[in-house]
Amino acid sequence: MSPRRKVQVAWLTSVVAALSLAAVGVAVIPDAVPVPAPCHPDVDGWPACAATEKQLSGAGGSPPRGSAPAADTERDLALSNLDIRLMPLGDSITYGVKSSDRNGYRDELYDYLKGNARNVDFVGSAKTGSMGDNDHEGHRGDRIDEITAIADCSVPRYQPNLITLHAGTNDIGQNFALSSAPTRLKDLINQTLADSPRATVLVAQLIPAGKTGLQSRIDAYNAALPAVVRDLQDKGKRVLLVDMSRVLITDGLQNDVHPNDEGYAKMAAAWYESVLDANHRGWIQAPLPENAPTACSPGDSDDTALGTGWRKLGEIASGYGGTPGRPIIAELNGDKRADYLQVYSDGRFRASVNTVGTPGQPHWVNVGRYAPAGQTAVHGDEVRFADLNGDGRDDYLVVSSNSEVRAYLNVKGSGDTLAFVPWGIVFRVDSFNRSNLRFADVTGDGRDDLLRADYLQVSVEAATAGPTTWWSTRAARSAPG
Repeated sequence: MSPRRKVQVAWLTSVVAALSLAAVGVAVIPDAVPVPAPCHPDVDGWPACAATEKQLSGAGGSPPRGSAPAADTERDLALSNLDIRLMPLGDSITYGVKSSDRNGYRDELYDYLKGNARNVDFVGSAKTGSMGDNDHEGHRGDRIDEITAIADCSVPRYQPNLITLHAGTNDIGQNFALSSAPTRLKDLINQTLADSPRATVLVAQLIPAGKTGLQSRIDAYNAALPAVVRDLQDKGKRVLLVDMSRVLITDGLQNDVHPNDEGYAKMAAAWYESVLDANHRGWIQAPLPENAPTACSPGDSDDTALGTGWRKLGEIASGYGGTPGRPIIAELNGDKRADYLQVYSDGRFRASVNTVGTPGQPHWVNVGRYAPAGQTAVHGDEVRFADLNGDGRDDYLVVSSNSEVRAYLNVKGSGDTLAFVPWGIVFRVDSFNRSNLRFADVTGDGRDDLLRADYLQVSVEAATAGPTTWWSTRAARSAPG
């Protein structure tokens, strides 16, 4: 049995009721109700899928703790009588970033539902992951306001009767208007319910994150959600809060905001329990017919507003955690794929090279920490990277406040490691300084040149690299406006 399967069985055979949050509708199910493990041959490689016993969530037994008994048995429909049209809505966690199959929680959740409901259809404008029904509305890097704009097009079209919503991680990561984030999430929920009047919205509290500074923001955001859900329920809205606290930092979240396969499996279990809770309450209604696509349809999640030829990647590097450093993208190993660095306050840096992974997505391989300047005192703000000798590898530069540029050539180290050779002071012109000095290849010879960006005069002065020296020329060309 794979570790992922063990996690699923362990969690689903030992359902812990969230008593402290039951009053606001956190999804719980009776301890006596068995939850079958999903049949998932496409990832686990099982030769066959044994049919699991139907989960008749409304046939007998007491309703979940924290929910009122149904007024009549006809409202307490068995899950096997339901048609589920579910829209997974949210950010890169909904998309499934860092899961081995790019499905995230969606494949396990689909399997739970498919083994019990009459019909199951996942809907959305995006199609990613290895699962057969891989439609969803998860968009990498999107904040609540951006997800709201997507939902405004997608929800009216697909008319889901269930929506699993995990949103707010990117607001927190970007420190974007956090005081209004719960209100903006509430507006998003109200919008989806207005656009799909037969929908039930399952709202997740955010999973944890080990990156420095994020967890306190997540805790504050999560603490505000019960009141948001309670207010919506008081107005008769079909909204449940889903407790995701079973997902732990150790589930791949030590230096990331995306869980590993085990963490995603725990999310799927929590979502499924919330579906059972919604069904006990008699909330899941037959979906309305889908509508035709409109001009505002968001399309594939890789589309961007930049037009044809651009494909949205969202967050491509989540940092290292621990002491924060200044992020830089530079070409370190000459493979023509930009690499990721964090430069620290003492001039040292940590690097990960960009290798071929999932098509269209970088896969970072950590190649270690470096201190090219050695015993020389360097401040992190002085560090720049540029290719001075045209070998396709960006070199380590220290730019002083008086424009003096000290260089350390980037040469190939042993294995995948880097090595840096001191080259001395390569440039100093008084009219340049650290704030106006830029590096770019403007002559097309593969060697980065020195530019002085003068925004007041709207001009650029360039210094072109020779074999070991620099000479200065005036370039009367307009700077971008």
